[in-house]
Amino acid sequence: MRQRKVLTGLLTAFALLLSLAGSITAFAVDTPNANRMNVVFVMDESGSMAKTDGSSLRYDAMDLFLGLATESGNYMGAVAFDEDVILQRDITAIEGLNDKTALSQEVRRVGSRGDTNIGKAIETAVQMLQDSGNPSLPSAVILLSDGNTDLGGNDDRLQESYASRENAINIARANGYKIYSVCLNTNGDADPAELQEISSATGGTSVEVRSADDLKEVFSQFYSIIYSTETIVLGDMVIPESGEGEIPFNIPRIGVEEANIIISTLNPNTRYMLYQPSGIAYTEAELNAMKITAQTFSVLKIQNPEAGEWKLIVKGIPGDSIKIEMIYNSDLTIAQNFNSGNPVFADSDVVIGAQISNMGTVITDMAIYQDYPIHVVITDVSSGTADDYEMAVNNQQAEYIFHLAQGAEYDVYSYCQIDNLTVTSETARLSAGGSLPVASENPIEITRTIPFTKADYLFDLSSVFSDSEDASLSYSITQSDFDSSVVSVEGENLNIKIKEIGKGGELFVTASNSSGGSVEVRVILKTINMLPVLLAILAAVAALVLVIVLLVARKKGSVPINGRIQIIPYNEDGVIGNPNTFEGGRGKMMIGHCLTIRENVGIDIKNTYFIHGEKDSYIYLVSKNGYYTDVNPDVKDKKIRLDSEMEVDISSDIDFTKGMRVMYIPDETEY
Repeated sequence: MRQRKVLTGLLTAFALLLSLAGSITAFAVDTPNANRMNVVFVMDESGSMAKTDGSSLRYDAMDLFLGLATESGNYMGAVAFDEDVILQRDITAIEGLNDKTALSQEVRRVGSRGDTNIGKAIETAVQMLQDSGNPSLPSAVILLSDGNTDLGGNDDRLQESYASRENAINIARANGYKIYSVCLNTNGDADPAELQEISSATGGTSVEVRSADDLKEVFSQFYSIIYSTETIVLGDMVIPESGEGEIPFNIPRIGVEEANIIISTLNPNTRYMLYQPSGIAYTEAELNAMKITAQTFSVLKIQNPEAGEWKLIVKGIPGDSIKIEMIYNSDLTIAQNFNSGNPVFADSDVVIGAQISNMGTVITDMAIYQDYPIHVVITDVSSGTADDYEMAVNNQQAEYIFHLAQGAEYDVYSYCQIDNLTVTSETARLSAGGSLPVASENPIEITRTIPFTKADYLFDLSSVFSDSEDASLSYSITQSDFDSSVVSVEGENLNIKIKEIGKGGELFVTASNSSGGSVEVRVILKTINMLPVLLAILAAVAALVLVIVLLVARKKGSVPINGRIQIIPYNEDGVIGNPNTFEGGRGKMMIGHCLTIRENVGIDIKNTYFIHGEKDSYIYLVSKNGYYTDVNPDVKDKKIRLDSEMEVDISSDIDFTKGMRVMYIPDETEY
């Protein structure tokens, strides 16, 4: 039970950390990539983790998140760190169980070791998101650590870590990356304040776990918040004396791309049978192919499940505790319209329409709208009074007829409860007094190429917005990923400082008429940075130039020495042996051809050689460390010129106690 409490404990704290999302209602987002993310797991592998997470349940928490993620479309990577980054698993597309298992096993193999460098780790993570994340998906970092940046008292490295941390936060802010963190603090020695500061600075959340009771619940809630879904408890049971328990559950007719069944138990020998609404059960091999298993839980993933009543049979030891939960991966949205886009007039009836889209396809089956009624919530802006109405089914959508009073203003949104799923539309402002502005595009997509663009780009909003009764509209930004200094409205123009928006983001622009009618449009900003391509071209040109230079140098270095070289070695006792004469060779002629190490005259035979001079009348002696000569006895020279028939005394020491006398004799000179 202790392991289960540890896993539960660490994860509940993370649920509190992520509670800023409030309700787990799935708000509609106009994107073809619902339930898809770029995610980098940042795992603290410092030595202290052996105490704060002795059972290594942080890996189970990561496995739970991986198990719940959709089988395709997510991009994930990992960073493991102690006093430095010890594993960087680059962001790649996660396609199926094998990819998830491979990522988990790679992180698990790292193990705990040295000090703690949080700054370097999160800087690596956000740079990975910048460099290899899918730009069309939102991004997040999940940091599991016990805090306490500690680099063994090395102040220089500590300051470098803090600088990396600030750089990571700046990159995250500029790109809209949120850093969510769990501070593992079972022994009370952690530093939750440091992790809280990082998460708060990036719009993420942080939870401290002191008892390590809630880790699984935290990650379940964390997944719910990131992916806008919810955890459904199907059963919390004790296996009866028969050794078999039955858990029925229902899959709705629409909205469920994947159903994830989370089975928490400490007994790894517990077995399951899963029956579809048709009565057909999955085979054991099929269940194993659908399952991710950790120390205290398993996740069964059902892709595109059949709607209807399902049944899970749990077989195990009587008295064992089993908890069964379910999380949907859903792609449902609701879009509203007023009078089907026609003008709205004061003191008249307005038809508020709402349509559900499932996996990007608008639902026109009226039976769906009858089985799952859509409600509209209308709030009087002046009084704050809100009324909830069930909408009728008509014209392949849900409709509610509402009378607009003269001069009134309302906020309107629609929602639908589909079994355990709640889908909610965006809120629209409805005003009486004339027509509402309309937009020819929604969303507006603006893409610019860096550096081939002006720093300040002006987009003409009047080219998109219009009003049948009002020639002049006013514009405002109602929500934005950017500071007002970066993106702002100037008259009818949207002023965008292109070089300051990073890879891009989104904002919402509201166009309002003189009667107070308004329409809100999503604006997507994107940049394409061509600098890396230009740098790559320059690098290729530089490489070509280098190759040419090397070829020229190689050709020059292969010129033969046309002559002979006479060497007389000596030491403190005088001349060693007779003069040696050697024929010149092609390219570098190593001194080892002329001397041996046994002669021990202070000449480095491995790093000293002769080469041809610019003319046949002289050559050069080239060395790594240089030698003194009687021609210039005060200077140690690495390249010594030897003119024709000029005898030069060469020594490694300034006193010339040992060395060699060298003479070069060109072929045209008689010896």
